Amino acid sequence: MRALGRREYLPAELTQRLLARGFDEAVVAEAIQTLLDQRLLSESRAIAALVQSKSGKRAVGRDALRESLLAKGVDE
Repeated sequence: MRALGRREYLPAELTQRLLARGFDEAVVAEAIQTLLDQRLLSESRAIAALVQSKSGKRAVGRDALRESLLAKGVDE
């Protein structure tokens, strides 16, 4: 939960992070779904936050932004 307080995470990104820390896949899937159901985790908010951060002082192009989103687990 501390991680969610720092910034918005994509569901796929948080899933990878928890699996890398050794949590069981079924437990992670259930936890992610619970967070989504309670609107504590939102793919659309995470995408908006990422776009906002990338379009700041060091703005990146459309292709670079697309690649960044794909790398974080967002489907086309």
